[in-house]
Amino acid sequence: MAQNQWKFDQRDRTADADMRGTRRPFAIGRAKSRVMSRVVSLGITIAFPLCVALASAAFNESTNERAAHTTAHTTATQAQTSAPSAGQTTPAPARPAAASTSGASATGTAVASTNTTHGHQWIEMRNVDLGVSDSVTIRVRTLHGEVFRTSPDHPATLDDPLSFKIHVTGATVGLTGADLGAILNTVVFAYKGAPLRDLQVRTDGDQIIQTGIMHKGVDLKFRLRGQLTLMPDGRIRIHPTAMRILGINGEKVLSIVGLHLDNILDLKGAKGATVKGDDLFLDPLVILPPPAIDGKLAAIRIEGTEVVQDFVRLPEDSVFGHYVRSDTTDHNFIYFRGGELRFGKLLMYDTDLRIVDADPKTPFDMKLPHYSEQLVAGRSRTLANQGLVVTMPDYSTLKKADSTRAVTASGK
Repeated sequence: MAQNQWKFDQRDRTADADMRGTRRPFAIGRAKSRVMSRVVSLGITIAFPLCVALASAAFNESTNERAAHTTAHTTATQAQTSAPSAGQTTPAPARPAAASTSGASATGTAVASTNTTHGHQWIEMRNVDLGVSDSVTIRVRTLHGEVFRTSPDHPATLDDPLSFKIHVTGATVGLTGADLGAILNTVVFAYKGAPLRDLQVRTDGDQIIQTGIMHKGVDLKFRLRGQLTLMPDGRIRIHPTAMRILGINGEKVLSIVGLHLDNILDLKGAKGATVKGDDLFLDPLVILPPPAIDGKLAAIRIEGTEVVQDFVRLPEDSVFGHYVRSDTTDHNFIYFRGGELRFGKLLMYDTDLRIVDADPKTPFDMKLPHYSEQLVAGRSRTLANQGLVVTMPDYSTLKKADSTRAVTASGK
């Protein structure tokens, strides 16, 4: 009996030992499994959005190719069907009607005729930070140009930037990174479904750095370093010298799968922006808020925090210093000469209006959407030749004064 009991105890101890030996490898296996699960999860988190974007781009490219093939086949079939048979005569194409130059057209021909009728109007600026919107400011160092009304029935009106355009005869202007970012967000890509958003731009040496969100199926954070080049047609090319998408080398990833930026970005709805290969192209005269600016760029460069653009000096620029003479020692001013100009309830004929900065130590901060506030806060005097000189404070000082008054009022 005792011997049987001893055998049972021995089997129990042997079984326990076997169980312990079995559990230990299981525990180690579970630990390894958890580590591998985390690694795989991290890999999926990073790679999945990019894979979705690339797959979507490849699918769209394949779809476009099939659509193009179908269109070409349909066109060829229609051409064969509509081709005249032997003995038939193909009718001559209709002669196009002459283009009309009358009406409220904003084209160069129509505008030129209105200036011929109402007299030429010129504009000169020096050291002016011209705020064309609440977020976009053009840093005008010097600017000469002719002002064209966009309607033959209404004069150029400072209260309505759509009522006139400026044909630049010579200028040097700058845009900061913040200005460029605002232009991209509020003008170029300000439409539903835009592939780029939340864009920020800054200068870095002789290049720019652009960050934001690229949407292609999913949102992809990106960072692009680019070189600016002025193209012969006047557009500005941004050529990427480095690009990261989701923290990954975007150039290598796109190269591996045989894609370029134009496979990922659909810029059909963009204003003044196109993409070809990996290069982005901007039309500097289209991307700006009104008033519209017309001219030809001569050069582009980066100086400190600004992207500086030089305009070609045209033969018409010779009028400045003769008929158009601001006749002032002021360093910061805007000068209108000739034609009709409306501002507020005033309408000037044979305009001679000089708007000068009350503080010449800094560039003239002129905010076009709020210029009437500066006009009210300023002062004016009439010259012997019936010209008008208006002295205005910087818009930034008005905002500071408003803030001070608000704080003072709240403390009472």
